[in-house]
Amino acid sequence: MKRIYFLAMAVLSLSMTGCLKDEGFDNNETGLKTNNKDRFVAVINAYETRGINIQAVFTTPAEEQIQAFVLSLTGPAYDKDVQVTLAPTPALVADHNAANGTEYEVLPAAAYDLNPTVTIPAGQPYVEVSLRLKKDAVDPTKAYALGLQVASVSDPSVKLPATSKQSLLGILLRNVYDGDYLATGHFEHPTSPRDFETEVSLATIGVNSVSKDLGDLGNTVRINLTINAGNTVSIAPGSGTSGSSATVAAIAGDPVYNNTYDPATHTFWLKYGYPNPGPTRIITEKVTLQ
Repeated sequence: MKRIYFLAMAVLSLSMTGCLKDEGFDNNETGLKTNNKDRFVAVINAYETRGINIQAVFTTPAEEQIQAFVLSLTGPAYDKDVQVTLAPTPALVADHNAANGTEYEVLPAAAYDLNPTVTIPAGQPYVEVSLRLKKDAVDPTKAYALGLQVASVSDPSVKLPATSKQSLLGILLRNVYDGDYLATGHFEHPTSPRDFETEVSLATIGVNSVSKDLGDLGNTVRINLTINAGNTVSIAPGSGTSGSSATVAAIAGDPVYNNTYDPATHTFWLKYGYPNPGPTRIITEKVTLQ
């Protein structure tokens, strides 16, 4: 089955550690102001600027190497290796939970292997920081997070921006709703009403939550679905929503598109709209696992 992975924010979204450029840092909008002589080590897409980075992984294999974040070395070319020391930061998990109403547990030390010293080789502008996840040591019904920060840099002349030194990695085992689906439905719109049929990927963002495209708007604008007890479905704005779409919410009262999940057929029946109150853009759709 074709798989399409979206690193979302749960809450936020998303946060792509695979991207090797942080424009805010490069443009001096975050971190320390730079000049042509300064060198900096920074966490790309750091927690301070981009929030949590969620990675949902399959339950097999039992162990898997996953990317935690990317470290960059910016400034003039450098002919020396730079050693960067990392430190687990459990308080970052607690702070994130308190600020966002989430319930991440600190990833147990027995559940991962991580080299606390990372080397950025001479002449290289960045390095990927990975950890080995041991899935047998995590509970699939829980959401975990690992807070890390750059504790020190071997060369004191290399600076560390205060707003680009932390990373928060959310780790989830892919839930039973995660997968590739076919969405068929209708998008009621004041200027461009339309029927649609499109393939969508539902990506894990919580133990019982996934994100999906908002109607047929594509994967850059998404909604978050939470499957509740009794298989009712709650709908909330997801990554990429802004302006009027940021108010998107479920619409009750439809006998067919009643915001439920049918586990026998792996089908969602959804109705939602925006802006709220009084939505003028209403989506009704059947979303079935392929």
